[in-house]
Amino acid sequence: MSAFFKKILFGETKPRGAWFRYGFLVLILGLFVFHALDSRSSRYYLAGFIVPSMLLINHLAFHFRWPTRITLLLRVVALAWVVFGAILIFTQ
Repeated sequence: MSAFFKKILFGETKPRGAWFRYGFLVLILGLFVFHALDSRSSRYYLAGFIVPSMLLINHLAFHFRWPTRITLLLRVVALAWVVFGAILIFTQ
């Protein structure tokens, strides 16, 4: 495994203030609520959850401390969801 992937998958979480971590988490959850209430009848209803879910998974994976196995799992899922989400966004 290259050093780049080891740094991404096993690297230590960079310390950020609690205001940033929890404030951004509230903002992301607000995006979910806004989209759920705003576009119930739209045909793009499910597609509107792609970006907030990408933000949520990445934020949880890279800005919070978890046990090693959970960190690895969250980071792999986050990177895979970014690739899959980008494919979904750009092919619609």
